[in-house]
Amino acid sequence: ATNYEVVRAAVGADAKPPPPNGWPVAVFSHSLTGWRHVNSSLCAELASHGAVVIHMEHADGTACLCTSSEDGRVLAEYVDWAREKTEELKQTTDDVGAALEAWRRAQVNQRVVEITAALDGVEKICGRVFAGDAFARTQSNVAVMGQSFGGAAAVACCARDARFSHCCIYDPWLDGVGPHRHPLPDADYQGKFFPALKKLALWSCGASPLQESCGANWDAILAKAGPIAIRHHEENAGHFAQTDAPVVFEKGPLSSIYTALVSKADQSSDSETLLKRYLEQTVAELNLK
Repeated sequence: ATNYEVVRAAVGADAKPPPPNGWPVAVFSHSLTGWRHVNSSLCAELASHGAVVIHMEHADGTACLCTSSEDGRVLAEYVDWAREKTEELKQTTDDVGAALEAWRRAQVNQRVVEITAALDGVEKICGRVFAGDAFARTQSNVAVMGQSFGGAAAVACCARDARFSHCCIYDPWLDGVGPHRHPLPDADYQGKFFPALKKLALWSCGASPLQESCGANWDAILAKAGPIAIRHHEENAGHFAQTDAPVVFEKGPLSSIYTALVSKADQSSDSETLLKRYLEQTVAELNLK
């Protein structure tokens, strides 16, 4: 909302009281190896338009590190599927591939539980500092967003819970065919979304490796959403273009490490311009004014 301009404001100023029925709410689900700060630009932009934005660190073994915001305790660490989970599953099954797919689907299930629990707990948390009617709308007209693995969790939320009205998914990881679909299970592709869902927006990235492996499932989710679906495509965008990572790391002191970790094919051109465009598009899709 500030277009990256510096805005002077009183520190500690009283917050504006919520409108009738509470502030609109958006919840964000991060990617594999993500954390609660990696999508700060997007979340701060939405908050500046008058939304309560929840961005958690998932405790399902997908975050690079999940810690308590109260005392810093480590709640969960990242579980590497190749170095750790594969060896573990080999001890109990001969079909490691199917077991890995089931493990990923279970992680999505846990994310859905965590997202809905966070929404249910918002009023209790805000009640410590706000005495009045509803602070935020957590039981209906909620926007759910997710990048990569988080995109699968966002779709699962909309397929299973009628409180969600908007779904924004950024280069979502929706892999596999039929019973082998993962991390989003095949059941969530079937039928229709709840009538409460008003908009499903998908952002695809032409320089992302998911373009080839997930394209058919993207089409399937868009088809399930029908007339409320819209797709945005950036041909020169890499997989992490909607996050803060490219802008922060490409030109910073850790740029050499970032370049080594991320393949050239998955890097964005003009990351800052792309990120600004994603922010503007998301605000428009959520109809935040």
